[in-house]
Amino acid sequence: MNNTFISYQDILDISRHKDEKGAISLYLYSSIDETERDFAMHFDSLSDQIKKEAQKYSPKSKYLKTLIQQIQKKRESLLDHFVENKAQTFCLFVSEDFDKLTKIPIRVKERVVVDSEFYTFPLLALLEQFERFAILVFGRQKARLYSYYLSQMRERETVFHNYVIPKFNASTSSWRCLREKTVNQKIDDTYHRHLKEVCRILFNNFRKYGFDKLLLASHQSQINSIKRHLHSYLVPRLIGEFIADADDPVQIIKEKADITIAEYRENKEKIKVTELLNSHAHNKAVLGIEPVLDALMAGKVRLLVLTEDFHAEGYACPEGHFSTITLPENRMCSICNKELKEQPFLEDQIIEEALAQRAEIFHIVRKKDMLADYKIGAFLRY
Repeated sequence: MNNTFISYQDILDISRHKDEKGAISLYLYSSIDETERDFAMHFDSLSDQIKKEAQKYSPKSKYLKTLIQQIQKKRESLLDHFVENKAQTFCLFVSEDFDKLTKIPIRVKERVVVDSEFYTFPLLALLEQFERFAILVFGRQKARLYSYYLSQMRERETVFHNYVIPKFNASTSSWRCLREKTVNQKIDDTYHRHLKEVCRILFNNFRKYGFDKLLLASHQSQINSIKRHLHSYLVPRLIGEFIADADDPVQIIKEKADITIAEYRENKEKIKVTELLNSHAHNKAVLGIEPVLDALMAGKVRLLVLTEDFHAEGYACPEGHFSTITLPENRMCSICNKELKEQPFLEDQIIEEALAQRAEIFHIVRKKDMLADYKIGAFLRY
């Protein structure tokens, strides 16, 4: 349905790819107030940076020049996937035998990296932040399994069980004594064998690809029929259900899944922010950018919580020792005495430092009003 979909396996494939001649990674952020024209100019402005990084990696490489031309031809494809009034980051990975474009609904620091392997650190970090969903839509003869990640969905597998009850002549003696109840029982038995097979395929998919949470969808009368056949490992992962038919268009299924997942995510964010505020009252968490920066400098952040639209400008040490929103009088880092540099996107510095300290990160997307006064906070390690 969407060639920008990215799965867990996709990220692993990207991270493992190597090409000594050069591989180009491009992260391009589109802000919520950017128009399509702005975005096109934004992409064009990166051309010089791409050439500069390619020059650093291999000054005379004709191969890299070919890759740069290939990236420039992606302009129309990027514009096709651009959505106004939506913050998102486009991630493009190009080498001789690899070409992948994906987009994610949060800000990732813009950069161009040319190396022998793709720069996937931001995407690998995302795996810890956003859950991967499996969506199973089933009926009496058909089931479809979808992967859902970062608001994008892709069909994984289809199961079709063409079972029928033999036709019979009701006047014959062999069928005359076969009561309606027995026929219905045979239908139900066949249906439940179908469901068992669907659940077996679902579990095999879980073992092969992995997913964090599970959604079920079917007709109202059938929605509960599959639950007793789910593998015990998958029962705790079931977080919701909705009404759908296996033959529904993918877009219809996605719209219903979006609503169910949004409700689940909203409740999870509400719990997390409430826990953060309660922990702050007991000095086990900090709220606001300056306390968070202090906690990061002290290496005390266990879990960073920030709203999707959090933004701050400030100053940072070029060696990564120190970040602040208020420039000290001497303009120097207190650790290495190097001059602090302006940092127009201090959130990038904060997230990278948190990840470097192996802290978890939790983005607030739907309950931003609960952190309206702060937009950022952190649970402390001790």
